[in-house]
Amino acid sequence: MRITTTTALSALALTAGLLATAVTPAAATSAAPLGGYVATFETPGDGETGGTEQFRVQLVERADIDKAFQVLYGRSNEHVNGRIVRTTSPYNPGYTWHLDPNDVTFAAISIELCDGLPSYVGQDWWTSERFCPWAGKVVKMERVRG
Repeated sequence: MRITTTTALSALALTAGLLATAVTPAAATSAAPLGGYVATFETPGDGETGGTEQFRVQLVERADIDKAFQVLYGRSNEHVNGRIVRTTSPYNPGYTWHLDPNDVTFAAISIELCDGLPSYVGQDWWTSERFCPWAGKVVKMERVRG
């Protein structure tokens, strides 16, 4: 049996594509569960106090969930950008705000006005309606059962 280089490469590409799909948890289901996922983000602290800060975001849109998994696995450097809702949420404990799950996206570039630390958002001087911590990275994904 004679196998051409083109046939062998096509088979290899198909196999690689199937394996890549099989190991991506977000791609395992075609629709997000009712409650979606909660992504935990970590940002470097300010230069004075050091350390890190964390905040959590509920993700309900399939594209946002997929992108968060890409960031978690180091396949994307995009950061979250979402509309601030100034009420508490069980998904973002310890803060007086959360990001609207229906108005969250991941971006490669955002305006500097929305960049900062999670602890800044609750301050009186924070005037932006959005939060987009450029250095914030997904460190954990948890499925929400709805």
